[in-house]
Amino acid sequence: MTVVCDEVIEQKKALRLEMKARRAMMDESARARASWSLCHRIECWLATRPERIIGVYLARPQEICLNILIKSLLQSGRTVAAPRVNVERGEMTFWRLENLENVEIGPWNVRQPLANQKIEEVPLILVPGLAFDRAGGRLGTGGGWYDRVLGDAQTVVGVGFDCQIVPRVPVEAHDYPMQFVASDARWVEVEV
Repeated sequence: MTVVCDEVIEQKKALRLEMKARRAMMDESARARASWSLCHRIECWLATRPERIIGVYLARPQEICLNILIKSLLQSGRTVAAPRVNVERGEMTFWRLENLENVEIGPWNVRQPLANQKIEEVPLILVPGLAFDRAGGRLGTGGGWYDRVLGDAQTVVGVGFDCQIVPRVPVEAHDYPMQFVASDARWVEVEV
């Protein structure tokens, strides 16, 4: 068992390096076009969904950006929740995001909402990652922050650039699977 786990850990390390390099090769205009396309794709899909509370993330510089979608959700009257991380307690919780201006810088220089209204139940969460596969596998940055909270959501959507969708993501038992994977070029409904 240890050999298998060690092998998966090494595969994850290698894939993380490869995916970070892929993202780094994209120029800003390609990132902006991909972000616009993805936001439009998700917005159309969300128009068919009943959830009024949507969990999002506030993108790091090389992640696909959801700002266009977030603004649209706020204008439509939906509640937008974004994560705050408490490193000392090892927990990530979702808080109401009122707008994209009233945020603060949290751990790892990640923007996060102000701690003004905690959202206890987030039924639909858009999840960032480094790599995704068509079977719902997701490779995060390695902290397990999302894996610990996704079990409480009813619907989980992995979100990334199309170049981040790979044939197979190495997964372990604690890795939470995606139900959908969305990129700037495609929408994948994971079959169980």
